[in-house]
Amino acid sequence: MIGLAYILFFSVYGYLSVKAVKYAANWAAENGRSPRVWGFLAGFAMYNLVFWDFIPVYATHAYYCAKLGGLTVYKTPEEWKAENPGVAKSLTWSDYSVPEVTANEYIDFLNQRIAYIRKYESLPFDNWIEYRRFVDRKTGKKLAERRDVTLRMRNFFVSGIDSFKSLKVWLSGANECPVRDGNRSRWVHNGKSFSDYFKDFSELGRKINE
Repeated sequence: MIGLAYILFFSVYGYLSVKAVKYAANWAAENGRSPRVWGFLAGFAMYNLVFWDFIPVYATHAYYCAKLGGLTVYKTPEEWKAENPGVAKSLTWSDYSVPEVTANEYIDFLNQRIAYIRKYESLPFDNWIEYRRFVDRKTGKKLAERRDVTLRMRNFFVSGIDSFKSLKVWLSGANECPVRDGNRSRWVHNGKSFSDYFKDFSELGRKINE
């Protein structure tokens, strides 16, 4: 149903855009103006009625991904265990407590010493910087952190429409920073990705319950 609505909307939008460009070009020709310039201006105006935020959103997203995005590991699980001898064996597995959730922060206590935190801070043009980090609850120090830039858009096909922004499927490509061969080194540490470290930190204390 939503797909049909998109087809109908963009069919009408495309038709009106073409008519607007032709009208502007014809008007310009009849009044001694440049049809090419006025046709372009009409097309640009029609484009911005719907896609006005496309360029600034993607430009902002690319800028902050290049500036802030990446993975930083301050202390590996092995290094943490070496600095805290015997502690890992005393930790309780992940059902230690109920997560704490606010509008811009999610805290999951993996065990008595390690917390997994997701935190968002706003950036220009509806972008957000997302911090995903592991923190030693005793010292308050970060152990590892991944920084991503996202629009925090929901997939309305899966979870429904939560805002007008979620209908802008043309912005969905800005929902995370791209990881390519040219910048892959920023997203791995010692050959491991954040997902690998997530598994390693999450499993601290698992064997005590197996």
